[in-house]
Amino acid sequence: MPFFREMAMQIQCNKVVRIVVPLLCALLMSCSNPNNTLTSAKKVADNFYQAVKENDFKKAASYFQDTPNDPRGRWLDELSRNQKTLGNLESYKLVDKEVDTVYSGTRYILVYRTKYAKREASETLIAFIGVSTFSGGDTKGIELQGMVVKPDQPDR
Repeated sequence: MPFFREMAMQIQCNKVVRIVVPLLCALLMSCSNPNNTLTSAKKVADNFYQAVKENDFKKAASYFQDTPNDPRGRWLDELSRNQKTLGNLESYKLVDKEVDTVYSGTRYILVYRTKYAKREASETLIAFIGVSTFSGGDTKGIELQGMVVKPDQPDR
Protein backbone atom coordinates (compact mmCIF):
# COMPACT_ATOMS: atom_id res chain seq x y z
CA MET A 1 0.00 0.00 0.00
CA PRO A 2 2.78 2.53 0.65
CA PHE A 3 3.75 2.22 -3.02
CA PHE A 4 0.27 3.23 -4.20
CA ARG A 5 0.10 6.03 -1.68
CA GLU A 6 3.45 7.38 -2.99
CA MET A 7 2.23 7.21 -6.60
CA ALA A 8 -0.98 9.02 -5.69
CA MET A 9 1.06 11.78 -4.01
CA GLN A 10 3.27 12.14 -7.12
CA ILE A 11 0.24 12.36 -9.41
CA GLN A 12 -1.33 15.04 -7.20
CA CYS A 13 1.97 16.90 -7.07
CA ASN A 14 2.22 16.82 -10.90
CA LYS A 15 -1.31 18.22 -11.19
CA VAL A 16 -0.46 21.03 -8.79
CA VAL A 17 2.73 21.86 -10.70
CA ARG A 18 0.87 21.91 -14.03
CA ILE A 19 -1.66 24.37 -12.61
CA VAL A 20 0.48 26.51 -10.31
CA VAL A 21 3.47 27.13 -12.63
CA PRO A 22 1.40 28.61 -15.50
CA LEU A 23 -0.56 30.70 -13.00
CA LEU A 24 2.65 32.06 -11.50
CA CYS A 25 4.00 32.87 -14.98
CA ALA A 26 0.80 34.71 -15.87
CA LEU A 27 0.93 36.58 -12.57
CA LEU A 28 4.53 37.65 -13.14
CA MET A 29 3.73 38.86 -16.67
CA SER A 30 0.76 40.84 -15.40
CA CYS A 31 2.97 42.50 -12.80
CA SER A 32 4.94 44.34 -15.48
CA ASN A 33 4.64 48.04 -14.95
CA PRO A 34 1.96 49.26 -17.39
CA ASN A 35 3.27 52.81 -17.02
CA ASN A 36 6.61 51.74 -18.52
CA THR A 37 4.91 50.23 -21.56
CA LEU A 38 2.48 53.16 -21.82
CA THR A 39 5.47 55.49 -21.90
CA SER A 40 6.98 53.28 -24.59
CA ALA A 41 3.74 53.31 -26.61
CA LYS A 42 3.67 57.11 -26.40
CA LYS A 43 7.30 57.20 -27.54
CA VAL A 44 6.44 55.07 -30.59
CA ALA A 45 3.55 57.44 -31.36
CA ASP A 46 5.87 60.43 -30.94
CA ASN A 47 8.41 58.86 -33.33
CA PHE A 48 5.58 58.19 -35.78
CA TYR A 49 4.35 61.81 -35.68
CA GLN A 50 7.90 63.15 -36.01
CA ALA A 51 8.31 61.10 -39.20
CA VAL A 52 4.96 62.42 -40.50
CA LYS A 53 6.04 65.98 -39.65
CA GLU A 54 9.20 65.44 -41.70
CA ASN A 55 7.07 64.00 -44.57
CA ASP A 56 8.99 60.73 -44.21
CA PHE A 57 5.94 58.54 -44.77
CA LYS A 58 8.02 55.41 -45.40
CA LYS A 59 9.53 55.73 -41.92
CA ALA A 60 6.12 56.57 -40.41
CA ALA A 61 4.57 53.50 -42.06
CA SER A 62 7.37 51.33 -40.62
CA TYR A 63 5.83 51.76 -37.14
CA PHE A 64 2.75 49.80 -38.24
CA GLN A 65 2.46 46.03 -38.08
CA ASP A 66 3.01 44.42 -41.45
CA THR A 67 0.24 41.85 -41.86
CA PRO A 68 -1.41 40.23 -44.90
CA ASN A 69 -4.66 42.12 -44.17
CA ASP A 70 -2.94 45.44 -43.41
CA PRO A 71 0.42 45.61 -45.20
CA ARG A 72 2.64 48.59 -44.48
CA GLY A 73 2.14 49.74 -48.07
CA ARG A 74 -1.51 50.43 -47.21
CA TRP A 75 -0.44 52.74 -44.38
CA LEU A 76 2.07 54.46 -46.65
CA ASP A 77 -0.73 55.17 -49.15
CA GLU A 78 -3.06 56.40 -46.40
CA LEU A 79 -0.42 58.74 -44.96
CA SER A 80 0.19 60.21 -48.42
CA ARG A 81 -3.57 60.73 -48.95
CA ASN A 82 -3.88 62.40 -45.55
CA GLN A 83 -1.05 64.78 -46.42
CA LYS A 84 -2.74 65.75 -49.70
CA THR A 85 -6.07 66.32 -47.95
CA LEU A 86 -4.89 67.99 -44.75
CA GLY A 87 -1.51 69.47 -45.68
CA ASN A 88 1.70 69.16 -43.71
CA LEU A 89 1.52 68.21 -40.04
CA GLU A 90 2.33 71.22 -37.87
CA SER A 91 1.65 69.96 -34.34
CA TYR A 92 0.15 67.12 -32.32
CA LYS A 93 -0.90 66.70 -28.70
CA LEU A 94 -2.01 63.63 -26.75
CA VAL A 95 -5.48 64.34 -25.34
CA ASP A 96 -6.68 60.92 -24.17
CA LYS A 97 -5.39 57.40 -23.62
CA GLU A 98 -6.79 54.03 -22.76
CA VAL A 99 -4.94 50.85 -21.80
CA ASP A 100 -6.62 47.54 -22.54
CA THR A 101 -4.99 44.33 -21.37
CA VAL A 102 -5.97 41.35 -23.47
CA TYR A 103 -4.90 37.72 -23.29
CA SER A 104 -2.20 38.15 -25.92
CA GLY A 105 -0.77 41.47 -24.70
CA THR A 106 -1.62 45.11 -24.07
CA ARG A 107 -3.37 47.50 -26.44
CA TYR A 108 -2.94 51.27 -26.11
CA ILE A 109 -5.53 53.58 -27.63
CA LEU A 110 -3.97 57.03 -27.94
CA VAL A 111 -6.09 60.00 -29.05
CA TYR A 112 -4.29 63.04 -30.44
CA ARG A 113 -5.40 66.50 -31.43
CA THR A 114 -3.48 67.38 -34.58
CA LYS A 115 -3.02 70.57 -36.54
CA TYR A 116 -2.25 70.42 -40.25
CA ALA A 117 -1.63 73.24 -42.70
CA LYS A 118 -5.17 73.01 -44.12
CA ARG A 119 -7.20 72.01 -41.04
CA GLU A 120 -7.18 70.35 -37.64
CA ALA A 121 -8.12 66.76 -36.89
CA SER A 122 -8.69 64.23 -34.13
CA GLU A 123 -6.57 61.11 -34.59
CA THR A 124 -6.63 57.78 -32.83
CA LEU A 125 -3.59 55.51 -32.87
CA ILE A 126 -3.81 51.93 -31.67
CA ALA A 127 -0.52 50.50 -30.40
CA PHE A 128 0.03 46.93 -29.26
CA ILE A 129 2.68 44.95 -27.45
CA GLY A 130 2.32 41.19 -27.28
CA VAL A 131 3.06 39.21 -24.14
CA SER A 132 5.82 37.33 -25.94
CA THR A 133 7.50 40.57 -27.12
CA PHE A 134 7.53 42.48 -23.82
CA SER A 135 10.93 44.06 -23.56
CA GLY A 136 10.90 45.82 -20.22
CA GLY A 137 10.04 49.39 -21.18
CA ASP A 138 11.88 49.53 -24.48
CA THR A 139 9.94 50.48 -27.63
CA LYS A 140 11.00 47.24 -29.29
CA GLY A 141 7.96 45.05 -29.78
CA ILE A 142 5.42 47.89 -29.72
CA GLU A 143 3.80 48.38 -33.10
CA LEU A 144 0.91 50.44 -34.35
CA GLN A 145 -2.09 48.36 -35.34
CA GLY A 146 -4.29 51.08 -36.71
CA MET A 147 -5.02 54.74 -37.17
CA VAL A 148 -8.24 56.70 -37.59
CA VAL A 149 -8.13 60.33 -38.76
CA LYS A 150 -11.23 62.50 -38.33
CA PRO A 151 -10.65 65.92 -39.89
CA ASP A 152 -12.63 68.82 -38.45
CA GLN A 153 -15.33 70.19 -40.71
CA PRO A 154 -14.13 73.24 -42.63
CA ASP A 155 -15.63 76.60 -41.69
CA ARG A 156 -18.70 77.41 -43.74
